[in-house]
Amino acid sequence: MSSRGEESKYWKLPKFLALQSTTSDDHRNNRYLRYMRKAEGEDLHQHLQFSEKEIVKPWSKFEVEPSSSLDKRGSQQLVHIKCCYNNKYWSRGSESSHWIVASANEAQEDQSLWSCTLFLPIFLDSKRVRFKHVQSGFYLSLSGGPSPHIDCLFANRGSDGGTFLVIDWDSLVILPTYVAFKGDNGMYLKAFEINRRNHNLQFSTENDTDIAVGNEIFPTGDDHGSIRIKSIRFNLFWKTVPTTRRSLSLFKASTRNWIQADAGNESAAQLFLPRRVADSDNTITLHLLGTGTPCRRLTSHGKKDCLAALSPTAKEDHMKVEECVKERVITNVRYHYSDVRIFSKKINRVFIQTGKNRNKEAEDTMTFKYTSGRKRTSTWKSSITKKVAATVKIKAGIPLPVPAFAEFAIAGETDKQYAWEEAKELSEGHEASYTATIPANKTVEIYATEEEVSYDIPYTYDQLDTLHDGTVISKKDMDDGIYSCKYCYNYKFESDVVTDDKQSS
Repeated sequence: MSSRGEESKYWKLPKFLALQSTTSDDHRNNRYLRYMRKAEGEDLHQHLQFSEKEIVKPWSKFEVEPSSSLDKRGSQQLVHIKCCYNNKYWSRGSESSHWIVASANEAQEDQSLWSCTLFLPIFLDSKRVRFKHVQSGFYLSLSGGPSPHIDCLFANRGSDGGTFLVIDWDSLVILPTYVAFKGDNGMYLKAFEINRRNHNLQFSTENDTDIAVGNEIFPTGDDHGSIRIKSIRFNLFWKTVPTTRRSLSLFKASTRNWIQADAGNESAAQLFLPRRVADSDNTITLHLLGTGTPCRRLTSHGKKDCLAALSPTAKEDHMKVEECVKERVITNVRYHYSDVRIFSKKINRVFIQTGKNRNKEAEDTMTFKYTSGRKRTSTWKSSITKKVAATVKIKAGIPLPVPAFAEFAIAGETDKQYAWEEAKELSEGHEASYTATIPANKTVEIYATEEEVSYDIPYTYDQLDTLHDGTVISKKDMDDGIYSCKYCYNYKFESDVVTDDKQSS
């Protein structure tokens, strides 16, 4: 394989990905690529920098859009890459700049323009890749400086470029912080004690409000998406406890690793890999990191329906994840207006009424009445985890666009309860009138037009969770909030004179 890698048509980038630096410099190694918000500094805004220590961050997710264009050899499909945080494409910062930034509103396939957004992925193997910026012909590298742009992405003249590890974002299962696991037998996994020592985990209760079914998730931030799990009841981490049972033959033995909540610190805790079950939002399997052994409900050695690590996979390893939060309150919402994502703008035209002037010699006027007003559909959600608490109370202003969409204004405070990710529609209607002039012996059709815009705004917030046992947990500066809105406004009226052909029909 050449030093530049193999341009393989057999390997493709996943639709959503994260990128990790694999350069040899110690201070750069293992950092993830992230989008730099305005909050990180005006000079760095919209730059892409290998500085994130944790993979599961909203600004570390990127989307790959295949292009219809191929490389010069006609063997490799070119791609556009879009930052999911602000919905903008990678491109050069300006005609005189070789910094690669996430600032382009639209994909640009014209390779003669400096604003071209095409990139060529060059695979070293199925997981490692280099990127070539097609318009400049330069490979992407990490910058050595100057500050504050160290480790930022740029198109590097005369270099083979950096090597990046590709992580399929959809392979990562990102769990809420406080969860309960429901087994294939319909019972919740409950922590219980035997002989005041062994803290076993058993699928044995239907009570989802029992504190013994609650667990806290600790992501490691590695590229596998591995986690540690702590029992809320015992305040101890899950670990494996091997048990070996000899069979009748002296030369055969079967080994089962029971999972127990017995580890007092993170270093002694077992690492698990959650994997999503196909065609399910909240059903997963848990596997031991390293061996890949699945965890499942098992009855053996005098234990009934307890959690154990045992191959092969079976239906008993399917677990449904539920968030064990009774109530959630979200406050202190701070919107990041500089990173608003505008998805669509359009004009809607609605037929209201027909008016006819039967006077063959003189024009006439006619007044039409119609209920018009602003409408918005709001959705509050997380860009990272699927939060499924029983109730969510959100205290925040509603950001609405002002004329020309140049900025936003807060429309008022909301202090309501929502189902997370539930779309809420609000109309502010009022009766409007429109007077149309109708030419002699003509018919007019009256239409109402409205502007419709759909947008997302990232936000930071504080979160107050109440667990089923009454424990209140406060978290500050959560950074995964997304406010989604479809907003209809600026109503106007228009009239069209109907042609003679249309009148006669």
